Amino acid sequence: MHLPSHSGKNSRQKGYSLLELMIVVAIIGILALSVNFSYSPADSRLKSAARDLYSNLQTVRLGAVKTSTDWGIIFDDATSPQTYTLCSSIGPDGDGNCTNDGGQIELSVSLDDYESGTQFSAINYSNNEVIFTPQGFLTCNSIPCIGSVELTNNKGTLFKVGTTSLAGVVKIYKWSGTAWE
Repeated sequence: MHLPSHSGKNSRQKGYSLLELMIVVAIIGILALSVNFSYSPADSRLKSAARDLYSNLQTVRLGAVKTSTDWGIIFDDATSPQTYTLCSSIGPDGDGNCTNDGGQIELSVSLDDYESGTQFSAINYSNNEVIFTPQGFLTCNSIPCIGSVELTNNKGTLFKVGTTSLAGVVKIYKWSGTAWE
């Protein structure tokens, strides 16, 4: 009986050499370093603030429909910290104070709670307030309107939350550097 020899040119070991493994690890390391990581806590907090504003606009709209009274949000960018207030039974007088209108403060939100320099960069509503009618439509000082609020952080990232039609449709966008997406 003749056994095959392991010392010939036809014999081959299975597996990878140390050099091959080191080259693969080096390539993976270079690729990992070249990836631009877009996640940051500051952007996450800003996105959370934008989503909360979106949700609160929806809450105000539904509150107006449910109670058959005007509900609104008043944005205050003149004080520090910047805030916005959800108001029920608000009157459209544009004074920026829901309790003067016989309304009730349902919620007050401070942008400082989101940290990372989260603040309003633009408020595109008349008198910094948006009001929903009992039918769920928008009104600004008794005039139909649409608008938006832009939020930014200390990195310069931008989100926009706004109403895109008189029917009260609320949308959220992120600035890509060239357009709102």
